[in-house]
Amino acid sequence: MGRERAAKTTSANKKLWDGYLRLNSVLTVSTIAFFQSAEKMSNKWSKYVEVKGRVKLHNFEKYIQELPRSRKN
Repeated sequence: MGRERAAKTTSANKKLWDGYLRLNSVLTVSTIAFFQSAEKMSNKWSKYVEVKGRVKLHNFEKYIQELPRSRKN
């Protein structure tokens, strides 16, 4: 039941970005970000995001959420 619900939730959202998170020199993970609310940004995102050092998931989530607001005009 959990998987069915997750699949329905995911399909209702629009894919915002897919690419790779480089966690260190050996570990790179495939990642997909979904658009859930507010205005979708039209700019292109890099295919790779490199994470240096230890990062708490909550802090990384906040960073990703603030990216569209920090872009240069």
